[in-house]
Formats: sequence, structure tokens, C-alpha cells
Amino acid sequence: MATMKFRKTYLSIMVLACTIFLLQSAVFNIPMTSACGTVAATLDVEADVGSIHFRGEMAEFYILVSYLGKPIDAEISAMLYYNGTLLANQSASVEHVATGLYMVQYSIPMEALAGTYVLVVNASRCRLKGTTLKSFLLSQTFTNWNAWIIDIQGNIATINTNIGLIQIDISAINATLHSINGTLVTIQTDIGIIKASLEDIKLNITSIQGNIVNINTTLGDIQGTLVSIQGNIATIKTDLGNITLSLPPTQTTTLGIPIAAIFAGIAAFASTISAAVLLRRRKAGNH
Repeated sequence: MATMKFRKTYLSIMVLACTIFLLQSAVFNIPMTSACGTVAATLDVEADVGSIHFRGEMAEFYILVSYLGKPIDAEISAMLYYNGTLLANQSASVEHVATGLYMVQYSIPMEALAGTYVLVVNASRCRLKGTTLKSFLLSQTFTNWNAWIIDIQGNIATINTNIGLIQIDISAINATLHSINGTLVTIQTDIGIIKASLEDIKLNITSIQGNIVNINTTLGDIQGTLVSIQGNIATIKTDLGNITLSLPPTQTTTLGIPIAAIFAGIAAFASTISAAVLLRRRKAGNH
């Protein structure tokens, strides 16, 4: 009888000890490595990416791995599929951002076909495994997306669209100035039309010779003819259309000469010439 009581007591103690250990593992976050050999469970894996992308753009997938509600680092593999076929192994492109958080960048080629692209992500740590997938749609053009450049840094343009902000290499899509109307700029690219303002393309007057104005932008140089000045508003005629510029007195050319002063001088010179021509005509009429 004493032996049976001892066995029951021993069994109760063992059950209680195991229960305490399991509770401590969950509550006090005992390192996963201590349970690798005994716990068989799954990792929670989530992925996210912009819903629509364009050729020449960088698609960024974000991956979050967690266990028992907490982020945890793991081994990540990432495979990109198109139309049911493996397109690229992106595992080497996986970047560790923070505990349990990873990023995968995919540079979309200009020859990429329109359609749905799917990234399949597998995560593993010891005996723990998890998987997920996320897709984006590749659109052929900017048509109907109301694309508008809001900033250009080097060759990378930040573009606002109906679906949010995107970043794209403007050299990869052969962006060129198409037309200018006042302060509105239309840009032609391989994947459609983009709008911008004069400020967005960093328009800068580099030199003025007579009434000929040389202008530099992030998309190339253009040349125009000064048409008129009203107050501090100058109108310059170019092959792409008329440019309307507000001329702050402090703005200067690359030569360090205030633009407003130069334009004012040109306007005064033109006015003097016009007056001289008119006077000469009158004298000729009197004879």
C-alpha cells in the first residue's frame, strides 16, 4: 500500500512539473532552441506587397515570421512564379530587417509580361515550419492610373498614382519631355504618359543670350525664346510649348546673375528697340 501511494505521489509530481515547464515556456519565452528537439508545431508566416506594379519598378515584398504571437527569426526561402511557372529563385535577395521581419526586392524587367506574379515563402527553424504566398498584378501602362511625378532623386522618380506611391527608374523607361503647357509638363515613357510640374523636373535657367533662354531639367536640356514679362511672370516659348515662370528676385542663373534682373533688362532693351523702330517709322512717314 505504501508503494502504491508513493507511485501516485511521484506521478502527480511529474505531471505538475511538466505543466509548470510548459507554462513557463509559453509565458516566459524560453528560447526556441531548448524545445527544438521536442516540439512539433508551425510558424506563422505573413507576406505583403503592393497590389499593382509596373515595368521598370522595384517590387518590395515584406515577410513576417512569428511563433506564439511573437516575431522570431527563421530560415527563409522565396520563389517567384508567373503563370504557374517558376520565374526566379529570390532566396538570395532576402534581407533581414528586424526580428522576424524580412524584405525581398524584385526589379521588374522592361520586357516583363503583364499578369499576376506570386511569391511563395517558406520559413523554418529547427522542427518548426510555415509557408505563405502573396501576389501582385503587373500593369502594362500608366494609362488610367493618373500617374504624377512628385519627386526625382537621381534616376529614381517617386510617382503618385490612383493606387498609391511607386518608385521607378526613369532611365529604364526612357522618360522624355513630350509637351509643356504653362507649368504642366507631360512626359512620354515606354509604359505611358506621366504628368509633372516644372518644379518636379527641377527646371533651371542656365544661360540667357539676347532673348534666347537655355534651360536644364532632370529629363534633358531645352531652349526657348522669351515672349513676355508681366510683373515677375515670364513666358518662354519652346518647341514643346510655352513655359510660364514665376521669377523670384533672389533666383539666379548658373552664372550667379539674378534671373529677374536679366529678364527685366531684356524687357527694357526690347522696349527701347521697339520705341526706336516706331520713331524711325514716324520720321520716314513725315518725309
